[in-house]
Amino acid sequence: MSPDPRSYRSRLGGNHSGFAGRDLRQRGIALVMVLWLTLVLSVMAVSVVRIARGDVRIAFNVQEAAKAGALADGGIYLAVAALMKPEADDPWPLDGSPRDFIIAGELVTISIRDEGAKIDLNTANYEMLEAAALAVGMDGQEASKVADALIAERLARIEPVEANLSMRPPRPTGRFATIRELQPAANLNRADYKRLRNLVTVYVGQRAPSGITPALVRRSTLTPPAQVLNSAQSRFRARSSTFAIISRVRLGSGASHERFAVVRLSAGSAAGYQVLHWD
Repeated sequence: MSPDPRSYRSRLGGNHSGFAGRDLRQRGIALVMVLWLTLVLSVMAVSVVRIARGDVRIAFNVQEAAKAGALADGGIYLAVAALMKPEADDPWPLDGSPRDFIIAGELVTISIRDEGAKIDLNTANYEMLEAAALAVGMDGQEASKVADALIAERLARIEPVEANLSMRPPRPTGRFATIRELQPAANLNRADYKRLRNLVTVYVGQRAPSGITPALVRRSTLTPPAQVLNSAQSRFRARSSTFAIISRVRLGSGASHERFAVVRLSAGSAAGYQVLHWD
């Protein structure tokens, strides 16, 4: 008995429909996998681009910071060169007045202040130290704490009298050697330290600068400090050989740098000067 063609076609059609369904399902799964893979690759590509942009931005910032630092250092050496030529037609003011220069197409602001017109941390009394703290904008309580801390630190550096020696006043064995010691000794934040270091010194070894009194220093709480220091400088006739130099740079990109240095002119040194402080 021959098979029924309709039955054969029916079975063939049914099998063909099953094959087509499985093929469509496999294609759908493959499409979903391709879409997911494309999404993953897109996310990875975006991440790589972001990382690359971040690296470029970091490299640019580092480059600009290095440029600002180099220009600030150059400003220090420019001021040193001016100090070594006091007979110049346009002598540099030594009262901290800023002067602007264009170096490598960027603005550099430089100021010089004679250390001899500052308050010596190692010898100034309580009133002078308190007045200096008031002059940089601290309130009375903060200024008193700074003066107390500095006096206490000085006392702590005095050597006790040895038992086998006759009684005599103790002699100081430890002094503030650098301005940098000011910050931990008085527990100052960075901003207050940077302001106060412009009024004090440890490099000239004097009792008090000529013409500067606590009342004069305190007056800077009402008068801009530069004007007070200019007034004090006008009374300070003798020029010392030690100077504080501040060089400030701010680039168009926003990068900035400030260099603070103290130099002493010295004919005995090969360069003609010594760097006492670099901050």
